[in-house]
Amino acid sequence: RLSILSSDFGSAGKGIRKAYISAISTAKTSVLLTNAYFLPPAKIMKVLTAAARRGVRVGIILGAKTDVKIVLWAARGTYRRMLKAGIELYEFNERILHAKTGVIDGSWVTVGSSNLDALSLRKNLEVNAFFQDAALGQAVETMFEQDAAISERVTLDSINHYGLLQRLASWFA
Repeated sequence: RLSILSSDFGSAGKGIRKAYISAISTAKTSVLLTNAYFLPPAKIMKVLTAAARRGVRVGIILGAKTDVKIVLWAARGTYRRMLKAGIELYEFNERILHAKTGVIDGSWVTVGSSNLDALSLRKNLEVNAFFQDAALGQAVETMFEQDAAISERVTLDSINHYGLLQRLASWFA
C-alpha cells in the first residue's frame, strides 16, 4: 500500500505530521528515523519519548555535518531529554546528511522531502511517500543499522562534555 501526503501552509496540509504522530503513537517494537534537520514540534517529541518509555526501540540518526549549523545546535539542545527517555541518538559524520526516512515496526515506511521540524511540518511545501510493506521496511531498517554503525553514538556522557560555547549555542538556537 502506498500513500502520498503533503504539508503546506494551509490547515489541510498537515498530512505528514499526522501520519508520523499516528504511526509513532501506535508503534509496538521500533521507530527508526533518519533526518537531516531534526527539531520536532512538541507533539512529535511527546510521542517519541512516550514510545521509548513504553519499551519501543526509538533510534534517530541526525547529520553532524550540516549547511545550517543553527539547526544542529538547536537539535543538540533536545538531546538530554531524548536520551533520558531512552531514545538512541546517532550523529552521522561522513558527509552532509540529507535523508528523510523512517521505518516503524518493520513495515511502515516513509521517504520524502519533509524534515521533522516545525518549518517542514507546518509551513513548507513538502511531500512524503508512505508505504506498508515488510520487504521495504526490512531494507530501510538495514540501511538505518548500516548508517548507525558508521555514526557517532550520542550518550549522556558525551553531551556532558560539550564545551561552554556549544552549550550556549544550543541554548541560543
